[in-house]
Amino acid sequence: MAYAFEIGDELPDPPTLAEVESDIADWKARLADLMTLLTQWAQEIPDVEVELGPHDMRERKMALVGIDTPVQLPSLLIRRVVEVTRTPMPEAYWTPYTQELVKRREAWLSVMPDARWVVGTRGQVLIRAFNRFETVMDLGEVGRPDWRIFRLSDHEFVPFTKTLFQDLVKALK
Repeated sequence: MAYAFEIGDELPDPPTLAEVESDIADWKARLADLMTLLTQWAQEIPDVEVELGPHDMRERKMALVGIDTPVQLPSLLIRRVVEVTRTPMPEAYWTPYTQELVKRREAWLSVMPDARWVVGTRGQVLIRAFNRFETVMDLGEVGRPDWRIFRLSDHEFVPFTKTLFQDLVKALK
């Protein structure tokens, strides 16, 4: 971490273990709420599967106060079936349950916490797909998250809404 100070400025106190642990607990809670919401939004789209998984967080501020083990945070993997090919199977392979081979082609999108301590935010999350990379940041206050997506083309933070998220999932190819 780098800080810029004027000559004569007093340096801020270093973070305490209690402050960092409190930040981590708050970050976990906000992420859990976000992942729950995104799961609900994604499941409204046909042919979408959502998998909640763990993501390990290690940040410099944690090491400064002696937290050496990673903290597990929630992450999402969203898969969308974009093509289904059905091929008849040879009669020798028929079973009572199937008479054709089904191939599925899926596209995926991951939602993964990136960092809790990002200047000007209360944390940021990355959304990645084969042809996309988005950054979502919490610009809210304690107890009131305000998730925004940064649009480089517009140089602005746009509210991260259900419609915007579902459009990202529907665009998977």
